[in-house]
Amino acid sequence: YSAQEMIVAKPSGAVELYHNNVKKGETSSTGFDVTGNITATGVIHATGNQIKVEGATPKFTLIDSDNNPDYEIQNNGGTLNINDITSGTTRFTVNSSGATVTGDLTVTGNLDSPNALALILALG
Repeated sequence: YSAQEMIVAKPSGAVELYHNNVKKGETSSTGFDVTGNITATGVIHATGNQIKVEGATPKFTLIDSDNNPDYEIQNNGGTLNINDITSGTTRFTVNSSGATVTGDLTVTGNLDSPNALALILALG
C-alpha cells in the first residue's frame, strides 16, 4: 500500500480526485473542475447560455468516422476560420474586413445587397 491520495472528501467542501497522486478533478461551489482531457463515448449535453473554449487559438474539432472531410472551427487572432483539416484548406474566414469563402459557394435562395452595393462577378 502506498500513501498516495486517490479521493479526498473535505467536510462541507470539495471532493478531490487524484491519479498517480496528481489532482485531476475537484468539486467546488460553482461545479466541477477537470485538469487534463475528458473523453466521452456518448452525447455531451450542456444547458445554459454558452460553451466557452479559451486559449491562444481556441477551436472545436469535428471528426466523423466515415472518411469524409473533417473540420475545425477556430478563432485565430480575432479571425474566425472554418478549416477542412482533411485537405488542410481554410474554407471560410470572417474577420474585421468581412468574409471570404474558398471554393464554390452555392446559393439556393436570394442573394441580397441591402444597401444597393455592387455585386462583382468575375470569371477566372
